[in-house]
Amino acid sequence: MIETTSLACVFAVLTAAGPVETKPDAAPVSLGLSLQPLIDHFNAGRGKPRFVAIVSSTCPACVFGAEAVKAAVLDAYPDADIQVSVVWIDMLPSDNQGAALQSSALFGDRPDPRLKQFHDPNKRTGRAFARDLLYEGGGVAWDIYLYYDKDAVWNDTPPKPVEWYHQLGGGKRADPALFRPGKKLPTALREATGRVLERESVPIAPVDTGPRLELLSFPGCPTATVLHANLAEATAQLGLASYRIEAVNLADLVAGDPRRGWGSPTVLVDGVDLFGKTRPADEGMSCRIYPDGKAPSTEQIAARLKSRLATAG
Repeated sequence: MIETTSLACVFAVLTAAGPVETKPDAAPVSLGLSLQPLIDHFNAGRGKPRFVAIVSSTCPACVFGAEAVKAAVLDAYPDADIQVSVVWIDMLPSDNQGAALQSSALFGDRPDPRLKQFHDPNKRTGRAFARDLLYEGGGVAWDIYLYYDKDAVWNDTPPKPVEWYHQLGGGKRADPALFRPGKKLPTALREATGRVLERESVPIAPVDTGPRLELLSFPGCPTATVLHANLAEATAQLGLASYRIEAVNLADLVAGDPRRGWGSPTVLVDGVDLFGKTRPADEGMSCRIYPDGKAPSTEQIAARLKSRLATAG
């Protein structure tokens, strides 16, 4: 069986980062001898929904995926009773125990108590999960993100996830319908976490201390999907878990609604256009064309959000 790499990492130039101080209690638990520490931890969480991510410690796409886990699963639902396991698997030549220790530091030296991290130097985890999730000949499962219900038990093999996503490109190794590369991943994880918590009847304390963030668009708008993904990534990168993105269909708004008239897509922060445009007088629906003809980038959105946050403070 050929162990192929994640498409996002094939052409990545991987360099060793400088030393990162990490406290011993935050260090990943080794799975060098067996998967039993991970299995025991998983089963100890029975009674609550569980989440497992299997990622390389030096693949940029995987590290981005781990950052998405922090922002979209842990930070976005700070009071939810969910168990999160992150497995740093050695898939690339640059992956090793030291790299896993470095990458684990992105969760902080005092990580969320709901999180436990592991290091798998022998790909045991990836092979165990590949049996049921990857296509035949798909190799080792990695760059993969899985949700389990509160009754799931890991016996001889991992249980079946209730939802899962991956960043394995090409649609030849895993279900292409579950492919969420790059900017799409934080949005998918945040929405899936909410669904799983709701389905499992886990109380979710609202995270609603920040400004109201609305994305106005109508079905079929060619740039709305891109803008939504860029907006989700920008909020994740800035750690603004309190910024809930409310998708608003302009076609559903009644006459007199102050949001009518905005072109699709538009981002409003507390009712004010993120990019400083004045609301058009005409209430008819129209497409909004941004200066370069494309949806604002993640960087442009993040800069505007930071400016708005500083002004509000």
